[in-house]
Amino acid sequence: MNRTARGSELSLSGLGPWARVFRDPEGSRRRCVQLCIPAWNALEAREWDKKEGLQLPTMHPADLARYLGLYAERATTPRGTTSTTGLELMTALRPSTRAEQDLATGEYKRTFNDDALTQLYPVVECEVPDEHPVLKGKFARHHMRTPAEMLMEEPYDWCRLLTDEECTNQFLVAVGLNMSFAAAANGLTVGLNGPTHLTGNPTFDPALPGSWLVDLSHVDLSRVSVNGLTVNGELLPSPFTPKGDRPTRPAWYATPTLAYAVELGVDVAPIEAYVCTQTGRYLDPWYKRLRDAYVETMADMGVTADLGGQEFLDAMARRKQVDPTMALLETAIKATAKGAIGKLRQRSLPAKSRTTSPTRRSTGRRGAPTSGPPSSPPSAPACTAS
Repeated sequence: MNRTARGSELSLSGLGPWARVFRDPEGSRRRCVQLCIPAWNALEAREWDKKEGLQLPTMHPADLARYLGLYAERATTPRGTTSTTGLELMTALRPSTRAEQDLATGEYKRTFNDDALTQLYPVVECEVPDEHPVLKGKFARHHMRTPAEMLMEEPYDWCRLLTDEECTNQFLVAVGLNMSFAAAANGLTVGLNGPTHLTGNPTFDPALPGSWLVDLSHVDLSRVSVNGLTVNGELLPSPFTPKGDRPTRPAWYATPTLAYAVELGVDVAPIEAYVCTQTGRYLDPWYKRLRDAYVETMADMGVTADLGGQEFLDAMARRKQVDPTMALLETAIKATAKGAIGKLRQRSLPAKSRTTSPTRRSTGRRGAPTSGPPSSPPSAPACTAS
């Protein structure tokens, strides 16, 4: 710690673009000031500004104070990148410790919280990254693990050429969902305890978040019925692989993926599984905080929930001209939601480049709508459920 002349202290990161100054708590009250130094590149353009036509370098100090002040008021105190700030909000809502008063002495002491985001649990081999110590000696050097050895749940990376018939159409319709990463966290059921290993061809249970070894190579999308209609399986990607390829052998899948397969009428017969038996809607407080911040900011620009049809489209089209500062705030809030989910999937850093202590930031078990290997050695399983 670095103590200042007036008795305040700096965090371990010291004096930098996002320095934090604090004093010893008074009872259960913490005293802390977060500094933001724009001249030291605290507000990186790719995180806090527009991608094209930078606004922050010429922004009036009063507008900058309004921008950061409203972000702190509606979302949380900014610190570093928007993704780091989003993770800080998760941690603030699920802190590792709390102040508890000793009834005998009247003094406050530190007590650990069982539901902390950083709580440690045993790991599952299929969910950890290649560099995890638990895999040491398991595979040959430079071995590329297959879906049968590693849970590979990622966003789609798929495309195809248009058919001749599609090329004759006049319009292409693209559908986007605002705050999609935050919306995916809304009501998401995640595991709240360590993994339980199920063997002997267990029955699939969509209520148990976890990883399941299942063979879906028999699935033919052309035989799937969606709302009573059949689809052309040759024109659509497989919903069970990141690249859209049809599965060819047993592979590990997260609970939400298999729950979707059941909805499509697919026969799901697990071979084994690692699941969490205690579950809860862990991210609801985080989602509601960012949702309310987003809704309030959009209302400041004239976009309210009671608008519909063309009126809504017109309000969306002109909102950034109504208040450019609020438009930046909207972008920052959405980046906070998306970036925090991505942080849960972040791989561990080399020891020399790590600037913070290792924490359990797994995808899913305590934190994300998609599953994947955890980010640091002491991580927990990627248990998620729809």
